Amino acid sequence: MMIRSNRTFVPSGNRSDAGRWLCIGAAAFTLAFSPLASANHTVLVEGESDFDGDGMTGTDEDSDGDQVFGTIGAAVSGVGDNGKVMIVTSGRFLEQVNLVGNGVTVLEAAPGVDATIGAFQGGGEPGANDTRQQQAGIVVDTDGSFPIVIRNITSRNWTDGISVRGASRVTIDDVRLDSNVNYGIHVQHDARVVVTDSSITSSGYRKSGTLGATPGGDILPQPGTGIRFEDRSSGIVSFTTVTQSFTAGIHSNGRVRLLANTVFDNAHNYRGFW
Repeated sequence: MMIRSNRTFVPSGNRSDAGRWLCIGAAAFTLAFSPLASANHTVLVEGESDFDGDGMTGTDEDSDGDQVFGTIGAAVSGVGDNGKVMIVTSGRFLEQVNLVGNGVTVLEAAPGVDATIGAFQGGGEPGANDTRQQQAGIVVDTDGSFPIVIRNITSRNWTDGISVRGASRVTIDDVRLDSNVNYGIHVQHDARVVVTDSSITSSGYRKSGTLGATPGGDILPQPGTGIRFEDRSSGIVSFTTVTQSFTAGIHSNGRVRLLANTVFDNAHNYRGFW
């Protein structure tokens, strides 16, 4: 068996061959048995296309034993600790995404990939659509010991586009959140969140299939806010557009800073700042 190491061992005139191999063996042992050896890595997620060419997509791809998955949920479970989940083909993901505990540190779509985490599937099974539409799209709930980045993702037609809870520390970068009936982004408890270079539109307005249109159907906006910070949470919102919310565009608890945002045509553009 050949053992490869990223470290270069320079021969020394005072070191025997046996001594050099002892050092190499010790380094290999450290890498093999270190808790970080298999922890910090990337797994890939296919959209509605067969990225790795094995003829499988969706849940079939989840169980074939490689590091390419067909659903985000399976990739989150398979990444281990301190890893990245990268979506590598454009498509829809009809699933709630839970980042709970400490495992995934980055959830993102690759550059140029259009990945939508969606609650509603046109022509899909009505019961499944209704169930998803009464859930949050992306839920983050950790103790904050490892920060999380959510980047280049669209989340739409849920109750909350992104819900951040607990003591989570999250950067939401280049996300697009629209038609989520309660909140585009909902931050609670002791969470600390940076929102940057993102778009939050039409919070509180949703065409819900068998549930009817919101507002006016079976589900009312509760409350239909673009970005809401509650409890002891804190954050910064920068270079972000928040428009057409049913109630407030950005609702602060007094612990939020703003920088260079476009906030327009919400029922109330700002609440809790003055």
